[in-house]
Amino acid sequence: MHKARLMFVPTVLLLLLMATAATSVLASPQPRFLVIANHTKEECVNALDEVKATGTKLLEKCDWGCMAGDHTCYIILEAKDEISLKKMLPGSWNSARITPLNKFTASQIASFHKK
Repeated sequence: MHKARLMFVPTVLLLLLMATAATSVLASPQPRFLVIANHTKEECVNALDEVKATGTKLLEKCDWGCMAGDHTCYIILEAKDEISLKKMLPGSWNSARITPLNKFTASQIASFHKK
């Protein structure tokens, strides 16, 4: 019985540390960006190959409209800033549209009506 008590305290402390770490990560996430990269029907296979060549991390985050005739890649990425974000993208995407994203709380939206 004494051993069980000795294991309980470190386990609780570990769980508290993990919860604190998770909260601090959630409280200060990296900025998020929407990236929209267009290509033509003729450029489609090359665009796919170029993203594939960067590795699976980027490829897994890409959503493509190509099968519907919309030759566009849509991605939401996290990065420190726009310069860091551009380093993550294939070289030919220099004309990709990059939009910083943010979220609003219900109270923020309510405060917009008071201004």
